[in-house]
Amino acid sequence: MNQAAGRWKWLLRAVALGSIICVLWMVWISLPNVEFLQLYRKIEVGMTMREVESILGPGKRISKQEIPQTKDESRKVGTKPVVFGDAYLRWDHDQERIIIGFQDGKVVCKDYWEPSL
Repeated sequence: MNQAAGRWKWLLRAVALGSIICVLWMVWISLPNVEFLQLYRKIEVGMTMREVESILGPGKRISKQEIPQTKDESRKVGTKPVVFGDAYLRWDHDQERIIIGFQDGKVVCKDYWEPSL
């Protein structure tokens, strides 16, 4: 009987340890890439496309139709694009995304997105 109790204790400890490892792994993969976010924070309104790409690397040109929408807080109903301008560049890293709007070749707005838990 004592050996059986010892086996159960060992099994419960193994399951608990496995559960802890799984939770830590899930938290780890859901954390944002701090480096990508720090690069985003370096982008300032008024920078040229060349300056932005020197920080983030080459971006993917996207059309206005490809810009994600967000709730328009100024209205009761409706959405609006997350950025505006006459040209748009996008960067993706894992599940994170940066979109920058340019007007006449200069940054006018920027958006960083990551999935929430």
